[in-house]
Amino acid sequence: MASDVWFCGDCRSVNKAREKRCYKCRVPRATAELTEATAAISAVQVKEMQTVLAQASRMGARYRPSWPVALVVIPVILATTALTFAWTNALEAAIGPDGQYLNQPVSSHSLDALSGPLLIALFGGLLIWSAWIALVLANVPALTARWPSYSPSGAFFAPIRSFRGPYRVVWGVLAILTDGRSGPRLMAVCWWVALLAAYVAPTFVILLRGPETLFQAFLVAMQVRLVLLVIAAILAIAVVVIVEREQRATLNRRASVVLGERHVLT
Repeated sequence: MASDVWFCGDCRSVNKAREKRCYKCRVPRATAELTEATAAISAVQVKEMQTVLAQASRMGARYRPSWPVALVVIPVILATTALTFAWTNALEAAIGPDGQYLNQPVSSHSLDALSGPLLIALFGGLLIWSAWIALVLANVPALTARWPSYSPSGAFFAPIRSFRGPYRVVWGVLAILTDGRSGPRLMAVCWWVALLAAYVAPTFVILLRGPETLFQAFLVAMQVRLVLLVIAAILAIAVVVIVEREQRATLNRRASVVLGERHVLT
């Protein structure tokens, strides 16, 4: 029965009448339901979007899948976090109860063995993350016919030029791909707050504990930093997954609504 279902104007999915959001694209029914009145408006909007996307295509906007790079970013984040955890434990083992460096062969060897891979993982992770976010940013015009404030080259060098650069790029991409939905952007905020806290909170821990317990405060601060880095790593992986999911959803909507195709092979 027609009264038992409603049609999503964004992805053309059929939903049960009790559903408040489209099961596929999660757009609210109040804005996405396709009726006779909205069908005429949608036809005009589709025509306009076809024109804008055609112009974007002529200007060189092309979609290039970023998920292969994302599959490298995620294990690099995990590896960097694991190496940081191991290096911190080795440092704690190399420091005596009074805060002096013990210079024991086993502890020194562990620190030396972990320091090199940790630096390589940090530098490599920064490059791979920059390459991924630059590729995602380059896809935005092809998917939405909208140009973000950063260029792909600007996004690549954003982590080097500014500490807030990666957050601002991710926020801008999600703001466009999600049409202002707050959930995905809230995840980006949580990731950035956790990463920032991992570098700021240890300082406050040391200051609050006082100079008489400086060494103990230092140990507590390192543990706090580890916990926050683990949280930031989990949230960073969640941000990568969300961005890739939103790209896929936008690509499917563009194919089904604008180009009239049912599937896109990538």
